Amino acid sequence: MDCVGEIAVIGAALSVQDARERPVEKASLADQARACFRDEDSDFLTLLNIWKAYNTITTNNLKRRFCKEYFLSYPRMREWEDVHNQILTIFKEYSSRTYEKHRERSGLPLYERIHKCILSGFLSNIAVKKNGGIYQGAKGKELMIFPGSSLFKKGPEWIVAAEMVKTSRLFARTVARVEPGWIEEVGGDLCKRTYSNPRWSRASGKVVASEQVGVFGLIVSKGRAVPYGPLNPHEAHEIFVREALVQGNIRERFGFLEHNAELIDSLSLLEHKLRRKGIVADEERIKDFYSERLPGVYDLAGLRRRIKEAGSDDFLRMSKEDLLVEEPEEELLTRFPDSLEVGDRRFRLSYRFCPGKEEDGITVLVPSYLTSELQPMELDWIVPGLLKEKIRELIKALPKEYRRKLIPVRQTAEAIAKELEQKRGPLASALSEAIQKKFDVFIPPKIWFFLKIPDHLKLRISVVDPKGKEIMSGRDPIVLRKMESLSKMRTEDTEAWKLARRQWERTGLKKWDFEQLPEKVHVDEGTVAYPALEAGQECVNIRLYASSKEAMAKHLEGVRVLSCLELAKELKFIKRSLKLPGEAKQAAIYFGGAQAVEESLFEHLTRALFGRDVRTGEAYYEQLMAGKNALQPLARELLEACVVVINQYAEARQTLRSIANSNSQNMDLLKILKEIESDFQTLVPKEFLKEYDLDTLKELPRYLRAATVRALRATYDPVKDRRKRIQLEEPLGLLREMQAEIASGASEEKRRAVDGYRWMVEEFKVSLFAQELGTSYPISLNRLRKKKQEIDSMI
Repeated sequence: MDCVGEIAVIGAALSVQDARERPVEKASLADQARACFRDEDSDFLTLLNIWKAYNTITTNNLKRRFCKEYFLSYPRMREWEDVHNQILTIFKEYSSRTYEKHRERSGLPLYERIHKCILSGFLSNIAVKKNGGIYQGAKGKELMIFPGSSLFKKGPEWIVAAEMVKTSRLFARTVARVEPGWIEEVGGDLCKRTYSNPRWSRASGKVVASEQVGVFGLIVSKGRAVPYGPLNPHEAHEIFVREALVQGNIRERFGFLEHNAELIDSLSLLEHKLRRKGIVADEERIKDFYSERLPGVYDLAGLRRRIKEAGSDDFLRMSKEDLLVEEPEEELLTRFPDSLEVGDRRFRLSYRFCPGKEEDGITVLVPSYLTSELQPMELDWIVPGLLKEKIRELIKALPKEYRRKLIPVRQTAEAIAKELEQKRGPLASALSEAIQKKFDVFIPPKIWFFLKIPDHLKLRISVVDPKGKEIMSGRDPIVLRKMESLSKMRTEDTEAWKLARRQWERTGLKKWDFEQLPEKVHVDEGTVAYPALEAGQECVNIRLYASSKEAMAKHLEGVRVLSCLELAKELKFIKRSLKLPGEAKQAAIYFGGAQAVEESLFEHLTRALFGRDVRTGEAYYEQLMAGKNALQPLARELLEACVVVINQYAEARQTLRSIANSNSQNMDLLKILKEIESDFQTLVPKEFLKEYDLDTLKELPRYLRAATVRALRATYDPVKDRRKRIQLEEPLGLLREMQAEIASGASEEKRRAVDGYRWMVEEFKVSLFAQELGTSYPISLNRLRKKKQEIDSMI
């Protein structure tokens, strides 16, 4: 250990009686005198310090004086010297190297070298601290450090003692602090080693286990990771194959692992698509594949060696046959496409079979810039492979009144799925139509939306940014609508968007002197902008929009304003001709005054002629010329229709007022008049010119006259009016119900149908209260009911 001199001194000291004296009457004085030799970590070094100080003195008289000063026994010190000299003599006889040369070559600290030597002689005298001043010694012994030791108060974790003395209890005398690692090193074969938790270590490329080392019943090392392969080759091989190869948990890249992982992923997709396990080999079978080809290999070094011996890793590359337990039919797989086609767009589909988890089922990946182009009802069809199951679950979730007519559910679902194979459009409408056709059971389409079915039968929508990172997700199509505004804010703040604006946007335009205006332009990879003409002050501007809907609304108004600028001279004359005559001018007070009505007339006229989606100069000027030629006749026709409406409205209001004044005590009649007046306001709102086209305007006077006739007749027979009013309650109630329904979202088809139903109700009012005025088409309560049923089949 390169510390022969020091050990010779300590060994000699332990071989003779302790030279230190401590008279009872001078105990404190003796302790103070020798305090300068005390080593806080080792009583052995305290002895060494005394020796060094003693050996610096050359004469016996001075040595005697030294012993007296430090309460040392001079005879015992001489005995210590004699034994020390004997030890050195013996060492010189058996050693070929001197102490000085040996120490110069050592790299370990002197404290460590000395105490490792001490441990080799007193290994059974080690102890570890338990609590307080109590130590656990070898073979279960409990002990304390002797109070006279330098370490008594310090109490290090591990100690070694020169001797154990039993008095009132067991004490360790002549003690030193040691490290458990030194004990393990010195203990050698006396150490008992046990291993636990064998596992794969990705960092080291080996199978390791936690090692525990004990000496005489004391644990000196616990939890150290050591290579497990040489200790248990068979178990280490199993762990290496399972955790490193099967799970691919390796830092180093191996071609066969990448090949096999890609093959497993592609084949595992079949299980996710078909939603059942057992199609692809399980981990046990994959483990067997590797074990057969790599017997005895339990670490990366062995793997590299085996591949080198084979010349390549081809023998470790799996084939489709190695992995497939059963192969699904190709026709079945076509029913689970990898993408969803919507118009000319393809949206990638991701399949996951993990019941109970948020991503279970099919996820459609929607780029954030395309959220406005994907309609919720296009997602209802899911994929052909799951449509039958979805229909079955929807039928099972129906209210009992419908469900019992469709038993047995499985066969019914199969029949309906077959019927829908070539169908498109809203799934709810298609389902209701197919069920009515095959089973003569009518189910209102809106019912399907409120049925609870398993989540995996509803497409999960994942809105992603241009890098493919998910921004927002959910199974409710409202995710698409939420994303539109968010996407708009994020998109218009990017550098690419700012660059596109500089490229495309123009201001102060007063004629179409620019190139074709495309419906959309690509800003960057994954982002689309929608150019549109935007109305400005006495000009139009070209602007980019993130939303196609917003762009279209702006563009229609922009085209109208640009047309007005180019035809300013002609329109100035037309505007002067759109003046209300005297009587209508006075009646216009109900609609904000004559000026407001005349401005609305002008907007209505120009919107009807010029408010269209044109994108090229050629199409624009073709429309401009056609509109210019139609200006005068359309303006005349529009003014005439407007005047009739205003005058008829004023006359109807005056008639109601006159009847009310003459019958101020007839509460039943006043109630009827109040209802009719409310109908007037609904029928002809303040901005009616913005709401109705010319054909509708021409019908309004007849509806107003019919209401006036009703008021006059109710004056003479309010009971008869109430009887007729009862017939009106059903269609009015259904109309209110449908209007409330479409307010929360509906297809354009359904919105138009509900608006058509509204005018059918107006015609029904004419047939009830003023039949002599005639209706535009045959109308009855049954026809209204039939129309309602048609609307119910829409989304």
